[in-house]
Amino acid sequence: MLHLAQAWKQHRRLCGFWSGQTAALASGNFCGLCGLTGAPLRSTQCCDRLVCCGADFLDSQGCFNLHREGTMCAHHYHENHDGETWDSCQQCADDFPQEEVVVWRRCNRFNFQEDISETPFTFERSTCHRCGNTIKICVEPVIDTPSGMECGQCATKGSS
Repeated sequence: MLHLAQAWKQHRRLCGFWSGQTAALASGNFCGLCGLTGAPLRSTQCCDRLVCCGADFLDSQGCFNLHREGTMCAHHYHENHDGETWDSCQQCADDFPQEEVVVWRRCNRFNFQEDISETPFTFERSTCHRCGNTIKICVEPVIDTPSGMECGQCATKGSS
């Protein structure tokens, strides 16, 4: 039951954040990704939106770094792709060989809510060439071998 109480606390805060009922929203002093108030904020380089950057600028879990390292928006900016926007840039999509990675970078929680497409993406799931299990490339350990992708379990077993 403890996890529900913890989840409710975050849900209540974000619910107020997204419905526009917090003072922080009115003043613009909140992280546009997680809704955190009272933390150091910084504008993203790619889309110039306020996000938290953690207590330490180099904090890898701050929304600034998570957006910079895990979104197509930031990739488009840092690779200096010209012309179109990141969500329609073919060059961005071509930079990642697995379509699952492209979809993940466009739809993960490190993107701003209004940028996430409401159209569901379809793609062929990657599978481990040794055991045949489905691999979630962006969220679990994966090894790319000359024979194909291996899930974390098979990779730790070694070659057979």
